[in-house]
Amino acid sequence: DGRVCLWDCRQRGCSGGAAAAAPVHSGAVSELVPHSLPGGGGELLLSAGADKSLALLEPRMGLAVVARRELSDFPYSLAAVGSVAVAGCGDGAVHVIELPSARRRRPPPQ
Repeated sequence: DGRVCLWDCRQRGCSGGAAAAAPVHSGAVSELVPHSLPGGGGELLLSAGADKSLALLEPRMGLAVVARRELSDFPYSLAAVGSVAVAGCGDGAVHVIELPSARRRRPPPQ
């Protein structure tokens, strides 16, 4: 359904509902990758979806989408190293995407 859900197992023992849930993609979520930006940029979550997009989520802001990039096809693999994300897509393309620094990360207007 395109939602990304986050559970905090310290609360309710993971048996209750999600601590946060957000509609991130218009299709299925294909991959989630936790990532820490170098230089104390904080913990982030990268999400790739069947809608051919990659989203950068801020878990401390209720999974707010702070950046989004369109991909050329369905993403089959996703990784993050340092300040870049790498997405491999069904059409054979490999996208190397610079992740925004903490200073440039802001949720898009609603």
